[in-house]
Amino acid sequence: MSICAAIGYRWDGRRSRLFFQTREGSYNTESLIAFLDDLKRHVRRQKAILVWDGLPAHKSRAMQEYLSTASARLAHRGAATRLCTRPESH
Repeated sequence: MSICAAIGYRWDGRRSRLFFQTREGSYNTESLIAFLDDLKRHVRRQKAILVWDGLPAHKSRAMQEYLSTASARLAHRGAATRLCTRPESH
């Protein structure tokens, strides 16, 4: 069994949330992308930071393409990736 998780919290510590998903076997690119899609629905217009470990699916070509799409609104920041569900003004 494998688990994928995300922690959500506000700057003031209120409304902290734990998002997680379990599955039989290992996560792969496809199942991680599905988790990110589910996570986007829960965080809606709020930001999230993804901290990846060394799982090959985190670095796959398909994941990199997903992370760079406008619908995912993801910006890479070194070992962490910022998940934005809305465009930011620059």
